[in-house]
Amino acid sequence: MKKVSQQPQQPQQQKQQQQQQQQNKGDDNRLEEIYLRKEEIKEDIIIDKRKIIDLDQRNNLNFEALDNITTNKNGTSNKNGKLWIYTGDIFIQMKEASAKELIIQENDTIENEIMKLRLGLDDKEKQLKQLEKDYELERSKIFS
Repeated sequence: MKKVSQQPQQPQQQKQQQQQQQQNKGDDNRLEEIYLRKEEIKEDIIIDKRKIIDLDQRNNLNFEALDNITTNKNGTSNKNGKLWIYTGDIFIQMKEASAKELIIQENDTIENEIMKLRLGLDDKEKQLKQLEKDYELERSKIFS
């Protein structure tokens, strides 16, 4: 009788083991998905921070140019009140007032872009913190 009672339990134990293995595979997949998403967000954060640094440097250069135009230290203006502006990959001769206006507009655009990036950065950092919590939770389920 012991043999008869053990035979039905063996398939039941095998089913339980299979279910446990399938659940573990699902947990492993979930853990992997969380990890990959976490790494993507980390890369996005690094890229956004680099963009902010680049934009800030450009903004500072524009402020220096404005200061230079205002004080006109180097005497870069010619008789007509025009100066040479380097934009993109070419030099353009512009009137001082137009050059100042162009630089101020560019600075406004740069500052708006920096603000957008910083707001997005805050959201990404919150997502990263949540994913780190989820990752630790899933990890503790698997390894405990």
